[in-house]
Amino acid sequence: MALKVFGKVDKRVMQDARLCPTAKAIYAYFTCYADNVTGKCYPSISTIAGDLQISDRTVSRHISELVALRVIDRIPTQRMWATITQINHSEYLPPYADALAS
Repeated sequence: MALKVFGKVDKRVMQDARLCPTAKAIYAYFTCYADNVTGKCYPSISTIAGDLQISDRTVSRHISELVALRVIDRIPTQRMWATITQINHSEYLPPYADALAS
């Protein structure tokens, strides 16, 4: 089995002015660990924070932004300490989505 060393990053997310560079880095981090079929991944906040050299609180704050914009979903598990993250390429609403719908 080959080691996954990259992820599929949605260009619309990278170009979204509503997201700061740190939120985009966290999104890109998730894409590197996400399953190619389901889009699910399981890195902990402390793992992300350590790898990106930022605080746990910063990671949590930007994950909330990504969830609010429907870039990702957070799915609770039976374990209190575990949460699944799922990438939402199909449900993400770029800032210009309303203009395109008109």
